Formats: sequence, C-alpha cells, structure tokens
Amino acid sequence: MLPLYADHGTETAGETLKILQAEHRKLRHDIASLMQRTEQLFKSVDLPGSTLALLSDEVEFKNLFHHHVDREQKVLFPQLDERAAEEDREARLPKE
Repeated sequence: MLPLYADHGTETAGETLKILQAEHRKLRHDIASLMQRTEQLFKSVDLPGSTLALLSDEVEFKNLFHHHVDREQKVLFPQLDERAAEEDREARLPKE
C-alpha cells in the first residue's frame, strides 16, 4: 500500500513513503533481534540483567509499533480511502 500512498499524493510532512518504509524496516529488524535474544536468553551469564535489558527493548519496540500503527490508521489508511479507488487498493494486495 505504501507505493500507492505516494502515487496518489497523500504524503505529508512526517508521513512520507521514505519514513514509513524506514519504520517498517526497523520494526522487522527489531522483531528479529528480539526473537534471537529471547532464544539465547538462558545462555546468558547474567539472566536477570539480560532479561531486564530484553524487556526494556521490548517496551521500546512496542511503543514504536503502536505509534506506527496509530499513524497508519489515522493518516495513511483514511487518505488512501479518500484518494485511491478501491480497485487500485485491492490490486496492490497480495493474492492468496
């Protein structure tokens, strides 16, 4: 949907395609890192410290994720609904 967002001139300051794509990359990277660190947690020589550090990073991830989803729901999706035809939006969805 992001290229469609840019194609229809719906980008605004702070809501550009580049910013949203960068957030998607960061979220994918962070979730992979959190999963890896969770799997390795019990190999840690400092289990309590490693657990607290992981929890702290999970809170940071959660906050970014909620902020990102909120912007998509309040800005990106409503603007796409207003400016992009339903056929255009459906054509961009992955086929099952």
